Amino acid sequence: MDDELALTWKVKAKNLLVSTCGKESQHYEEFIEAEKLNTHESSSAPFKRIKAVFTAAMDNYQGGYLVSVKNLIQAEVFDSELEQA
Repeated sequence: MDDELALTWKVKAKNLLVSTCGKESQHYEEFIEAEKLNTHESSSAPFKRIKAVFTAAMDNYQGGYLVSVKNLIQAEVFDSELEQA
């Protein structure tokens, strides 16, 4: 495994999780936990764990499960304003 490419992917994935889910989300917390290297593991084991966490977050995003209440309210207000116009 190319360590430089793995680090690049990890940083991009972490940034996307923070942007879409937030630092307080279960996805982000699991990502941070998955990054930790156990001394008895191969170097690819943490990467496989963080990939699984990122894939779960991506599935939730694509399924529409990461839409926040704030976004729903903003959409409703915008729709109401559009009707009034």
